[in-house]
Amino acid sequence: MLNLRIFEIMNRIEAMRSQEESIALIHNYFSKSHPVDVGSRSAMANWCDQIADTMSFSRETVGIAMSYLDRYLSSGKGQSGNSLQNKDRFQLAAIASFYLAIKLNEPIVMGIDYMSRMTRGLYSEEEIAAMERDILFSLDWRMFSPTPFDFLRHLMELLPESVHPSFAEDMLRSAEVKMEFAKSDVFFSSYKPSIVGVGCIMSAMSETKNLTQMELKGFCVRISTAMHYEQLPAGVLDVQQRFLMNSKPLESIVDKTCNTIEEGSFSPVCVSQVA
Repeated sequence: MLNLRIFEIMNRIEAMRSQEESIALIHNYFSKSHPVDVGSRSAMANWCDQIADTMSFSRETVGIAMSYLDRYLSSGKGQSGNSLQNKDRFQLAAIASFYLAIKLNEPIVMGIDYMSRMTRGLYSEEEIAAMERDILFSLDWRMFSPTPFDFLRHLMELLPESVHPSFAEDMLRSAEVKMEFAKSDVFFSSYKPSIVGVGCIMSAMSETKNLTQMELKGFCVRISTAMHYEQLPAGVLDVQQRFLMNSKPLESIVDKTCNTIEEGSFSPVCVSQVA
């Protein structure tokens, strides 16, 4: 029998699942005819990570920014098609997505002039603002939706009460490290956030040595109940396998010759060289 706390968590998860259904699915928008490729996206995700670390932003804000970017580029609306035909436009779309994510999710107020300076003047305030408007209109102003991190945290609260807090913390930390790959790897963007969250937890569960078989089984039952799974969807297994393939320490792919903060610079890397 579920206690009141678990029942409330499952209700929140149900609300999140309903909310994610209102967001259009992302398709793989890369093609061989485009000069922009998966490497360009990974490079910009790493650039945003370095900015986030420098400014003490949450890495989750970067994940939200990449979600905005993916949704925009797969929308087919506004000027999104041009951003796949030109690397400068793609970079601008990524930067504007990051700026939106900062404004909507970080507690500080950052002026668009500062964002322009972070690009070392490569993009003007007017260019960033125009791209920001195009993204907002292309996404129909739907900027708040549950993220894989949201599902991960809520699902982790379903761990059996018998699990030692330190073991639960270790498992959550392992899952959060894995989730770092999700925002840099476009593979995950075509799956619903709930699928990515469950797949990440399943990957962490398969590697843990601290939970008993009864605790693991109890956790799986609660996840299945919360997600209304009679059996795990194929997407969860695909995502789990991808996480297991990438179970190495996260490494930046940004050019090492351009990753230091120079005196008078506002950007840890040269944005003009990363994508």
